[in-house]
Amino acid sequence: MATNPYFSDFFTATNADQYLAEDLIIEGIQCHGRDMYYLPRDLSNFDSFFGEDQASKFNGAVAVEFYLENVQSWQDDGEFLSKFGVEIRDSATLAVAQRRFKEEVTSEYPEIVRPREGDVLVFPETYDGRRRAMEISNVRNEEIFYQLGRLYIWTVTVKNFEFTGETFNTGIEEIDSYNDYSLSTTIILEAGAGTFLPGVS
Repeated sequence: MATNPYFSDFFTATNADQYLAEDLIIEGIQCHGRDMYYLPRDLSNFDSFFGEDQASKFNGAVAVEFYLENVQSWQDDGEFLSKFGVEIRDSATLAVAQRRFKEEVTSEYPEIVRPREGDVLVFPETYDGRRRAMEISNVRNEEIFYQLGRLYIWTVTVKNFEFTGETFNTGIEEIDSYNDYSLSTTIILEAGAGTFLPGVS
């Protein structure tokens, strides 16, 4: 028994067939997806031990369309009461076309060739009364496995962005207003205001 000689093998389709499939996927995402802002994270003082940089900055934002695969509700644990108070653990899965990501994001930031863990997506529309900022926690490129011999999308898992003092300077007022939620205290020590000795509290 042999395969039909009049149809290309699943992994060896012609370039025209591959481009057609990619165009249809992009059109589907643009029809049913949402424009979101992609914010690259700039690391300034990365701690390799803890794997974080609490002084990181977001100095730009690029709009690109993503398809939200969660059609019924958010994933993960939702809202629950822990020993630290009420915690919101929402997550979601989104899809973005590889070609569109490169056209919008990579053209602006050549070093970013795919969505990166730690970068942030901002939903331009409010969901359940809140404007969502979600941090990318995982990126997969084989969710749809070599359709017609190529990979066309990245599947991105995101979680609630936990603000830890990052600075937003994207030029978009709605996003940069996140800086207003930061907590900071300025302490000014004046000469002659007291006696300070090393090792004495």
